Amino acid sequence: VIGVWMSHAVTIILFSTIGAAVCESVNIKKGEKMYTAILISVLWICITAEAIIPYGKITGMTVMAVMQGMGYEFSLVPYLKMSIPFAILYTVLAWVVLRFILRPDVSKFKNYNGQEFRDKLKSLPFTRKEKLSLFIYIFLVLSLLLPSMTFLGPVAEFFTSVGTSWMPLLCVVAMAVIRVDGEPIVPLGRGMAALPWST
Repeated sequence: VIGVWMSHAVTIILFSTIGAAVCESVNIKKGEKMYTAILISVLWICITAEAIIPYGKITGMTVMAVMQGMGYEFSLVPYLKMSIPFAILYTVLAWVVLRFILRPDVSKFKNYNGQEFRDKLKSLPFTRKEKLSLFIYIFLVLSLLLPSMTFLGPVAEFFTSVGTSWMPLLCVVAMAVIRVDGEPIVPLGRGMAALPWST
């Protein structure tokens, strides 16, 4: 679900780190078939999830621009009717590959205790910055979905007229302007300075 709205580069780093930590907790070493299977699953599922929604991804946005240039109207709901079944198919295919081709040894997971991990998460509550970031992110997701909800009438028309570029920019500006404990949610200046502009 997270991969639908985020770049696969981010989700792969996130979930491969979690997968590696889980492997370490049950004494699965690098090079073992189970370790490899988990990383392959992360790569497969994250890349598949990214294709479900075209917004914010280079390939999807390029295809949309080409289609619109050819006179085709793009709407998210028809796209989802095509992308979601394909994502389900690719996920099932990943399970088939793991189950019948890679066939990793899962016996070490019988002793896995997830309670320790859950307790650790509970000890790290959401900060105010994280809550505001989540709220802005939900607003962004809704702004991308609303143009397809024609039953909302003027609301859908407004978000359609705005387009898909202005809302992400607005969210970035909001996160750079809104301050928590004297600091912006996202220190845009430091982030821009850290970008490898030479590339």
